[in-house]
Amino acid sequence: MIDVKNLSKSFGDHLVLDGIDQHIDPGEKVVVLGPSGSGKSTFLRCLNLLETPTGGSITFEGHDVTTTPANKVVSLGLALCPEGRRVFQQMSVRENLEMGG
Repeated sequence: MIDVKNLSKSFGDHLVLDGIDQHIDPGEKVVVLGPSGSGKSTFLRCLNLLETPTGGSITFEGHDVTTTPANKVVSLGLALCPEGRRVFQQMSVRENLEMGG
């Protein structure tokens, strides 16, 4: 289960996420839609602390990940597949996906 409460993220004076609330039950499938630049990737990057939220909280399976060290977040099983074809160019798409497993 993931609970997001009042999540915000700013880059300097540029507010990207403002007061995002979301609850995702185990096994539930969620799609994040919006135009380019609307904060979709920033939201996903905040969920696994690739970006540090400016405010709010993210709880994953009872653990507040906004107060958990990043190496611990990885052990909780949060992952992100970026939109680019590959993260590591020397590896196939499959090998890149398997890196997170």
